[in-house]
Amino acid sequence: MKLPRWESLLLALCAAMTIGCGGAQRTGPAEVKKEEKAARGLVTVRGGKVYLADAKGRRQWEAQADLIEGDFLGGEGKMLGVKCTLLENERPVLTAQAGEAIYRRENRQVLLRGGVEAKWPDKDTKLNADEVTLALGEREVEARGRVRVVLPEGNLQGRTLRTDFALHSIELLDGGEKR
Repeated sequence: MKLPRWESLLLALCAAMTIGCGGAQRTGPAEVKKEEKAARGLVTVRGGKVYLADAKGRRQWEAQADLIEGDFLGGEGKMLGVKCTLLENERPVLTAQAGEAIYRRENRQVLLRGGVEAKWPDKDTKLNADEVTLALGEREVEARGRVRVVLPEGNLQGRTLRTDFALHSIELLDGGEKR
């Protein structure tokens, strides 16, 4: 007996569902998480480089890390053991290293945390903080935690600091002190 094509497909689908349901296995939490990660497109790479560019394709930020994990198609990622460079007009403006970096696509920010050490080589300025956010769109840097800035003319300390990429102005938001 020959079945119409749609009936054959329906029969095959029902058979597949019956076979799949008959041997149901319990999966542990770790197995479910692996399946969820695979479904979202998460990729893990040991050692590598990542670049972020502006709308014209010019590099704004580049980083090298010991471990990179992310949903690159979704525009989200996390890096461990990071060394990075912030670029303006394809020239290095700021270099930094941190324990971790997280990219936030929705507001084009890079969050550096874990013993952040940043340097503005052209300005002979150094920054140490618990966390630093690089707002690529606004071209601002915000440091939080134990913040310490070493400038040629003196040092600044506080809990929160905000500046622009070029260090035209530095603002201590919590009434920190100059030394």
